[in-house]
Amino acid sequence: MPSKQTPSKAPAVKKVKLDYSAANSKLMQASADTEDGRWKTAIRITETQPTALSHASSSSAAPSLQNQSGSVEVEDLRVGQVYELPIGLLDSNPYGARFFYRVENIDKVGTSMNKDTQLVPVNGYVNGRRVVLYDGETRLRSARTTGKPSLLVKIDTPPADALDQHRRSSLFNSLRSNHSHLDIAVRVCQFLSDGLYSNQDEVGKRYLDEQGQPIGSARANMYVRIGSIPMPFLHSMSEKDNTSTLTGAYAISEIFKSELYKADPEKGEALAREIIKEIQEKELGTEQTKALIKMKLEGPQSRTRAESVPVKFAGTKGTLKVFPSRGQLDLSFKGLPEEKLTELRESVEKMLAGQMAL
Repeated sequence: MPSKQTPSKAPAVKKVKLDYSAANSKLMQASADTEDGRWKTAIRITETQPTALSHASSSSAAPSLQNQSGSVEVEDLRVGQVYELPIGLLDSNPYGARFFYRVENIDKVGTSMNKDTQLVPVNGYVNGRRVVLYDGETRLRSARTTGKPSLLVKIDTPPADALDQHRRSSLFNSLRSNHSHLDIAVRVCQFLSDGLYSNQDEVGKRYLDEQGQPIGSARANMYVRIGSIPMPFLHSMSEKDNTSTLTGAYAISEIFKSELYKADPEKGEALAREIIKEIQEKELGTEQTKALIKMKLEGPQSRTRAESVPVKFAGTKGTLKVFPSRGQLDLSFKGLPEEKLTELRESVEKMLAGQMAL
């Protein structure tokens, strides 16, 4: 897997003088995708710092940007060039490789950009009057949260289709930090729902892993089952690494396929919350997770105790154990002479055959 790349200095940027007035007309709509109410911070900043973002304009004209050669329309942004664009112009990638974003990561990136500026541009393409990101969603969310008015954006060519848009996002993402198996599971289910894949077999043949190889039918099945976990639980699982692994998440999906969940979904969900919390707090591995889920689903097992009776044969002590619930009987001797062992065996066989009483 490629290692995280951190450029030592900022790339060459075409400095532009921005007209935020029309650009931020979309800001409130874009900010509607709230996460724990964090976008309220950005709104509060714009209210207390009017220079951070200008007031929205009712004009429907495309935002006007200024570069060194003069005025440019959004549609005229050139592929391969880096621009500083207002975040009100930027839209998230609806097919991005990453679906879940941790709050601490957003905060960390926001702090870094405010302290050291943005060293690496996000990547996007022009779509009408908007710029849609291929990658950089964490930086976009950080900018909204901290009130940063603009981001450096490198313009790329538009995607051929939704799957191409997802593949490009995966490539950019792999250069920084891998998206999780939960992200993949959600996207796979989305592509199936949208008809981008006709069935699960096609997912196995066409969806490529980080090495560029088809994931195969077995992993496709695992992703589809993980993706069927209710979204609130997936969000909770995404917060920790040990509940975001492929095998760990697949084990958790067993809860939602169990008879307990089918019979009483409310009770099943309560159990799922309890299990996920325990896995995360105790930092359980895959095998420990499987054992915990099995124990929780099966419930406490009563221990079967044997009725033990001491016996004696040919001067040697032995034990007769009876397990009524199992219908089991054990007879054991230690230190019995070989000839007496043979005699005992023949006697038991005759008794069981009804030829004699023991």
